[in-house]
Amino acid sequence: MTTLQTIYRWVEALRRVSLESAPFEVLFRRYTKADANEKRNIYAEFCRRVGTLVHQAAQDYAKRRASEDVDALVNRVFRAFVPQIGAGEPEFGLRRFASTVRSELDDEAFECIAHRLYYQLPLYHIANDEERRFLAAMFQQGLLAGGGVSHIQELSERLQVSPEHAERVVRCGWKRLDLVVAKDFDEQELNDFTEGYVVKKGSP
Repeated sequence: MTTLQTIYRWVEALRRVSLESAPFEVLFRRYTKADANEKRNIYAEFCRRVGTLVHQAAQDYAKRRASEDVDALVNRVFRAFVPQIGAGEPEFGLRRFASTVRSELDDEAFECIAHRLYYQLPLYHIANDEERRFLAAMFQQGLLAGGGVSHIQELSERLQVSPEHAERVVRCGWKRLDLVVAKDFDEQELNDFTEGYVVKKGSP
């Protein structure tokens, strides 16, 4: 059993994690055991998390192929992934989704969202609800570190908090994310689950 699988079993034994806060692997695992109604809810939560990223990838693809409709492309990606969501090991769910994006769009479109997609894998291991929520909003909307004051301002307006509060939570959240990456995953797992897009600090 991998380190990650041990962590998941421990977490799920303690409490049934809400869909909104569950790590992606927990979502994929629960999907395989769910009834039809819960499967719809799980898939809706998955789409909520990655929908903006897929839309951005579709926009990138459409710009290079002027005749393509962005909304149709987004729908095509999500429809194609339905048979794949529970088709393999839960830990590799995001890799299956990445393959779907590449197949339905192309490598270049996927590349523009790859880091933000894969960094959500460790992000949903952050225990602090507020830090996880703020960072998730940043990754999903593309408001990443280094974006400056305007991105903090946009985040604060989106989440209806002061810019000072948003900046403080984001700063703590980044530290927590680094800690999760360092402690919850070994290097080989991280490479396998994220195609090497997520690396421990100090890794090549």
